[in-house]
Formats: sequence, structure tokens, C-alpha cells
Amino acid sequence: MTHTPGPWKFDEYGDFIFAIDKDGNPFPVADVRGWGHLPTEYGEKKAVEIQIANAQLIAAAPDMKDWIKETISNLNLYDDEGIFTVIIASGKALLKRIEGDDDE
Repeated sequence: MTHTPGPWKFDEYGDFIFAIDKDGNPFPVADVRGWGHLPTEYGEKKAVEIQIANAQLIAAAPDMKDWIKETISNLNLYDDEGIFTVIIASGKALLKRIEGDDDE
């Protein structure tokens, strides 16, 4: 399974995540919920903050995936003694989840 290539950006309110096509035009990747969709006890200001934080996290996903792959690759190069075995296994499990290959 592949995803829309990054980088991904978000608008000023954190409503939408978008990527840029080959002609430089933005197109939507995701619609982010927060303000107007969270329980009322959060209040409007907090709901907007949560929505923007969600958008920041989602927009960083392609970069995080690339970093995980690169880190696993680098750790494998220097893991002669199995010191990083648990970290590598955790990273691989996370990549499987990101790529939709997990059994959960």
C-alpha cells in the first residue's frame, strides 16, 4: 500500500492536509476534525488548538515514515551484537502498521 507522496502541509486552521501536484497546485489529502467535533467541555479555543495539533501530526506522517525506515537501516548496519534488536523490531512493527500490513 502506498500513500500520497509528501511533503504534506496544512492550512492555517488545521482543517485540511494537502500535498502539491507536479504543476505546483495543492490538492487535499485529509480533512482534519477538532473544532466543532470535540466534546463541548473542551471549549472552542482548546478545540482549535487540538485540531491544529492533529493537523501538524498528520502532515508530518510521510517524513516520520521516511525517518523510521532510515533509522532502521542505519541501526541494522551497526547491530553486530544485537544491541538494537528491540528497537529495530519495534520500528519494523510500526512500519507494518503505517503501511497497513499489521494483523491488528
